Amino acid sequence: MKDKNGSDEVWIDMLTNYDYSLMLLAVKQYISDGNEYAPSIASLILYYKKQQDRFSNDILQEMEKDGIFDDCYGTDIEIALWNKLNRKRKAQNYVITGIMPGWFEAIYQNYQSKNNIKLSTSKITPMRIDK
Repeated sequence: MKDKNGSDEVWIDMLTNYDYSLMLLAVKQYISDGNEYAPSIASLILYYKKQQDRFSNDILQEMEKDGIFDDCYGTDIEIALWNKLNRKRKAQNYVITGIMPGWFEAIYQNYQSKNNIKLSTSKITPMRIDK
């Protein structure tokens, strides 16, 4: 479906709502995987979701490294590890569903903005996408 200027409205309509930086990484990954043909919209969205998962996992790992999921008070080591695991699992569910309590969203967005700076200045690293 093309408008009178010859641009592809379907591509624009389907990809407009995606984050530019992550989509750019998805396109670069598609090319670096050695694909011989131009990507379909569905392929780009698949690669985008893989980049998004990778980006979200990086953020959650950084949050874990900073002790966000740790107990604030001294508890038995087994209980503390169990609490940490459950907090991290809840955080993963928040990220996957996009439904976050306000307090978590504020913390996550802070880490996300730090990682967006890293994302925009980093070079792409090879990642295997199963076809």
